[in-house]
Amino acid sequence: MLIKKPGESGEIRWPPGVRTDLLVRQIGEETVVLDRCSNQIHRLNQSASFVWQHCDGRRTVHQICDELIQAFDVDTSLAERDTEKLVEKFNALGLLEDRRENEEIDR
Repeated sequence: MLIKKPGESGEIRWPPGVRTDLLVRQIGEETVVLDRCSNQIHRLNQSASFVWQHCDGRRTVHQICDELIQAFDVDTSLAERDTEKLVEKFNALGLLEDRRENEEIDR
């Protein structure tokens, strides 16, 4: 289940998880994401790659932001804004899913 429909934006209120059907490769400090469903390739820079790698369905956007601040020693307000925008962008591109239902079924 997608967190929101592709193209929608707004605050993500639960831990974002990347779709499990995406092909992901690390090339240097960049991450390349191949979405076979939409036939799109996405290149993520170092900070976007960090956020992407932490969208594991367990961490909230706030927790991802806290880890970004520690890893890159950036201003809190800038990190919050950028983390939220990146997660919203990933979601608008249809790259995220809500894994909560799957976890509840697995328990």
